[in-house]
Amino acid sequence: MNSNKVHLLEDVSSKDHFHNLIFVSAKYKHRPPLFDKDTATERDSPKKINEGEKEKTHVSIKYNNDEAIFLMEDRPAGISIAYIVIYFVKYLNKLTSENPNQENFNIDKSIIPKSDFLTELDKLKRVRGGEIYFSKRLLGSEFLNLSNRTNDIKETIVLSLTAKRKRNIQESMKEFYINFVSRNTEIEKIRVRGITEQNHKAILDTEIMKKIEYIEIKANEITGVIDSTEFFYHINRMMNGASI
Repeated sequence: MNSNKVHLLEDVSSKDHFHNLIFVSAKYKHRPPLFDKDTATERDSPKKINEGEKEKTHVSIKYNNDEAIFLMEDRPAGISIAYIVIYFVKYLNKLTSENPNQENFNIDKSIIPKSDFLTELDKLKRVRGGEIYFSKRLLGSEFLNLSNRTNDIKETIVLSLTAKRKRNIQESMKEFYINFVSRNTEIEKIRVRGITEQNHKAILDTEIMKKIEYIEIKANEITGVIDSTEFFYHINRMMNGASI
């Protein structure tokens, strides 16, 4: 389904060993009437059907050998890390098509999970099952050797695990998780379904349990847009001291 949403890399700046990026997003073909919170009255929106509110997403990149760590603003109206990867891949493909001598590049992404994922896993009384999400590159590896038969397969394949009756696969899920955080893994996400000590159902998801830090940034009183300079100041300091 077409989301009628457009994304654009608006600004790139460099400071020390960081690249600070500002993506802008806008949802068009959506112009409901404006509503006044004080008078409960409405009026037609002046924007055109091909216009949308300009929403910014701030991203900082820190390089570490052959990988890059992204720290980004998380907001529903902005761009997601998945679309940022798509944005760069399309750009790299364009460079390759225009210059046959250009070296081919590929971009892989994974979520940096909260450091307490294993702690939460250990708290479960029993693990009944779970799903391991792999990149489809695994199909083309020496393990399966299906590299010529994967064009019609989605980018991610799912391995479902279910414990035998009254058995616990907690240790197996721990082993998958350890592989998940290793650098060369093909695992993209892990979801665990278990039972707590209070006999309640619980789900652990490495994507949901991503590493999150909160900072307070002043916003423009008129537009509500945050100050980009202040934002990058804070997140660059966070990344300098990051243990990720």
